[in-house]
Amino acid sequence: MFGKLSDCRCNKPSPRVNNKGNLWLFQGKCVPLNCVLRDSHSKMLNFYLAFCSLIRTFMPAKKEHSDFIMKKLMTFLLALWAVSMQAQGLREQGTSVEDIVPQGWTHDEVTGDLNKDGLADLVLVTKSNQEDNMFTREDGYVYNFNKPILAIYFAEANGQLKLWKQYDEVLQPNTDICINEIELQITDRGVLRISTSMECSMGSWTTSSINFSFRYQNGDFYMIGKETNSLQRNSGDVEVVSENYLTWKRQVVKSHISDEKPLSEKWTRLQRRPLEKLGARLLADE
Repeated sequence: MFGKLSDCRCNKPSPRVNNKGNLWLFQGKCVPLNCVLRDSHSKMLNFYLAFCSLIRTFMPAKKEHSDFIMKKLMTFLLALWAVSMQAQGLREQGTSVEDIVPQGWTHDEVTGDLNKDGLADLVLVTKSNQEDNMFTREDGYVYNFNKPILAIYFAEANGQLKLWKQYDEVLQPNTDICINEIELQITDRGVLRISTSMECSMGSWTTSSINFSFRYQNGDFYMIGKETNSLQRNSGDVEVVSENYLTWKRQVVKSHISDEKPLSEKWTRLQRRPLEKLGARLLADE
C-alpha cells in the first residue's frame, strides 16, 4: 500500500490532498485515495500510518485485497475524525468566555442581567476556525465563512456561567460578496439587542442594518421590537422603519443623508399577533 516515492502517482508535496483515484505524496509518505487532509491534521495521518503498520501483519497476502481493506479503513477513520471535529464546540458551563469558547474560535460577547436575578449573564457570538470555510487574502486578512453561533449563558450564584441555549441557525454567515457585521447589547432594563449589518461589495446599492430587541419573559426570549435602517448609496435616501411589538405601532421616517431633518414621518398600527421567540427564524431582512 505504501511504496517508495517512485510508486506514488504524484510526487509533489501538497498541504491539501483531495484526490479521486491515485496515491499522493504527503509529508514524505504515500497517502491512499479518497482522502482530504491538511497540515493541521497530520496527527490523524500519523495515527493512520501507525495503525496500518500494526495491522498489516493480518492483511491478506494478495495486494489487491490488502489495498481494498486499507481504503475501507481510511474511509472509516476519516468518518471518526469528522465526528470528533464536530464534537468540538462551546462548553456548557465555565467561569469566563475563555473557559467556554474553544481555542482559536473568534468571539464577541456582552454581559448584563437578562433574567432580573441581579447577576451578570453572558451572550456571545462565535465562529469556529474550521479551515475549509476560511480564506486568507494576500495582505493577510482572513475571511471567516463559518456559520456564526449565538449562545446565551445565565450566571449562577457560585460564579459559574451555565448554557441556557445555543442557536446555530439564527445569524447569517458571510458570503463571497457580503460581510455580516453582528453587534450585541444588553440594556439597563435587560433587553437583548442583536444588530446585523450586511455590507455587500456588489449586486446592490442598498446598505442596511437591522436591530432586533428581545426580552426574557415566561421562560424564553421574545422579540419586542425591530428597527431597520436602509441607505441607498446611489441617491443618499435614508429610511428608518421602527416596529414596537408591545404597543403594536410602526413608524417610518424618510430623510436624506445630507440633511438631518426628516423629510417625512408616518405612524401606523400593526396587527396584533403572538410574540416571536428567538430562534424561530433567521435574523435578517424579510
